[in-house]
Order: sequence, then C-alpha cells, then structure tokens
Amino acid sequence: MNTVITLPDGSQRPYDGPVTALQVAGDISGRLASAAVAARLDGQLCDLSAVIEGEHELHLVTNRDEQALEILRHSAAHVLAQAVVRLYGPKVQYTIGPALTDDFQYGFYYDFDLPEPISAEDLPTIEKEMAKIIAEDLPTERSELPIDQAKQRMAQLGQDYKVEMIDDLARDEGDHDPLGADVQHQPHAPPVCRDVLCPRRRAMGRPLGQPHGPRQRPQRLETASS
Repeated sequence: MNTVITLPDGSQRPYDGPVTALQVAGDISGRLASAAVAARLDGQLCDLSAVIEGEHELHLVTNRDEQALEILRHSAAHVLAQAVVRLYGPKVQYTIGPALTDDFQYGFYYDFDLPEPISAEDLPTIEKEMAKIIAEDLPTERSELPIDQAKQRMAQLGQDYKVEMIDDLARDEGDHDPLGADVQHQPHAPPVCRDVLCPRRRAMGRPLGQPHGPRQRPQRLETASS
C-alpha cells in the first residue's frame, strides 16, 4: 500500500509502503531526526516509531516545541521507575509517574510502594542507575492490549496498583477500549531524555486506594527540572 505524508508546509512525501515518523524526519534531514521527540499524526500525538500507512498529515514535534518537555519528562519518569525496580527488586510496586508542566522546581515524579524506604542518601545511586539505563539506549516499545490481557500482564509482574488503575479506566472508558499495559496514551521520547534527570528529593504521596487490604503509603520521588 502506498503512503503519502503531507507536511505542515503542504509539501508531500510519497513512499512505496509503510513508514515511521522517524524515517520521515530522517529523509528530511539528520538534524531534524535528532531533534524529533514525537509526532502528531492527523493531529494525534504518537511515538516516532509509529507505523504509518495510507495518506496522512504529519507534524514532527521537536525539542523546540512547547509539548516536548512534557514528553521528555514523562519518559524520564519511566527511566526512574526502571532504575528503582533494578535496584530494589521485583517487589517494587510502581503507581503513577506524570510530568509536572506547571511546576518548574520539579520536572516529574513517581510514586512507589517499596519493600524498604528510600532515603536522601540513596538518591545518587538511583541517579547513577538512571544514567546507566539511558546510556544503554534501550528501544521504547508500545503495546496496546485488551483490558483482560493488560491486567494479566500487570498481575504477572506483581503490579497490583496497575491492575487497579486498569479497572478504573475500564469503568471510565468501557471494556471495549484497548489499553496499553503502561496505562497511558502519551508518546515516549527516543532515545530517552539524556538531559532531563535526576532525582533530587523524596516525599510521601497519597495512596491510590486499598482494594487488596492495608498498604503502606506510597513513597514519592520527585526530580529537579533541567
């Protein structure tokens, strides 16, 4: 199937088959591909790795766009979660990790239910692990799953809070909607945010609820904005 990409200036780029937003950026210039953070496909935000077929309008979101910082911070929050799980083991429960676009003191945070508390002395170790993950340049893959499969995957990982969040979203959106196991629709930045780190303080977050019995209040790790 032929693919035709219409750019914001009205110019068109034809392709013989499917193409990704990152490939389109690279065809325009290497500098644009390096600066690209995400894309808008027919007005909807998507990852640069999203496969495009047919005729579509494409706007590449670069690090100069207002929304880029939010995307970068959101991706950095996932790096923080990955680092904490690596350091503290599979018993770590991760809850939510949004970007903070209205707070320039802290760029993003993540709430954790931990097998042991994290102290301020632990933050340099977490920061070092985050830098290590970023240096690994791991690919970001998006999975969109039916609700039952998403719940099963999170349950297999022992992530009770995520199962709870999927149930909440199912009630809000209807059980016919596919939900990513990440329980979010925002794109991620590839490669992940080398300049948006790192954890600078800890605080206590509010629990999401206690459907599985009493829990400790999740611990929040907040980060300094770059």
